[in-house]
Amino acid sequence: LWPMKEEEFWGMIVVILCLVFANTGGVGGGGMLVPIAIIYLMFDPKNAIALSNFSIFLASLIRYILNSGKSHPLKNGKGIIVDLNLGILMLPMIISGVSVGSILNMMAP
Repeated sequence: LWPMKEEEFWGMIVVILCLVFANTGGVGGGGMLVPIAIIYLMFDPKNAIALSNFSIFLASLIRYILNSGKSHPLKNGKGIIVDLNLGILMLPMIISGVSVGSILNMMAP
C-alpha cells in the first residue's frame, strides 16, 4: 500500500459514502464533494471542482447506461425512460455557461 495520511483515508471514506447516498437519491453529489475534498483531502478549489465535475459526469454516465434499456412507466412500454429531448434543450445553455465561465475564469485574477 502507498503511504496515506489519516485525513486522506477518512476523506476517501466520506467521499464514497456521500456519493453513494447522493446517487441513490438521484443527484450526482458533486456539490457535496467540493467542500469534502477541500477539508479532508487538502485539495485546492480548482482541483476539487474538477473532481466534482468528473464525479457528476461518471454518475450521469452510469445512470444513463443502467436506464437506457428501461421503458417509461407512463407510456405503456412504448417510450424510453431517458428523455433525450431534455438533453437537447439543456445542452446549448450548459455549453454557453461553461464557455462564459471559463472566459471569466481566465480574465479574473
